[in-house]
Amino acid sequence: MARERMSAADRRPLATRAALSVFADAGYVGTSMTQVAQRLGVSQPYLFQLFDSKHALFVECVELCHDLIEATIDELEEEAGATGGTLTLAALGAAYAHLLADESVLQFQLQAWAAACADDEIERICRVRMTRLVARVRQLTDASEQDVDMFFARGALRIVRTAIRMPMPAELDATIDYGGGAGDTATAVTFLPPDRPRG
Repeated sequence: MARERMSAADRRPLATRAALSVFADAGYVGTSMTQVAQRLGVSQPYLFQLFDSKHALFVECVELCHDLIEATIDELEEEAGATGGTLTLAALGAAYAHLLADESVLQFQLQAWAAACADDEIERICRVRMTRLVARVRQLTDASEQDVDMFFARGALRIVRTAIRMPMPAELDATIDYGGGAGDTATAVTFLPPDRPRG
């Protein structure tokens, strides 16, 4: 195929992003390398030249998912530095909500957590990346450990409820204080259930 003339270094990120979407739909067990190859438009043998196994590819997708989250934080940190502002948990929550508008990112997080229950390496990577993320959010916002824990707990609940098209109750948002200003509140962040057809 003509596309296979692209270098492996250029192809790997594209393959990982395509695979993330496929894994998001069918999960680790339910996804084959053939499906990923078809999504990418390459042959299965070529895909195995990029990744030794489906497991290696899934691990790369887990890393990419966290990279996307951290890139979102990078942008906010840069913006705050340029304007002299301070990052709040509410601002991070709003940015995360925007990222989750990409359903593949939202659904893949659920698939990664499910895979982590049965795979030691995936569990370790998820734990390491989440630990790093929690520490970074606390450092950037100077929020208390309790507030940061609640922030991530609510984020996980949002992922699950959004995935099953079940809106967050407004009263839950109203009971959580994220320390933002009057115009920067957690209650401004709303997740609308995706309007997607059922297969």
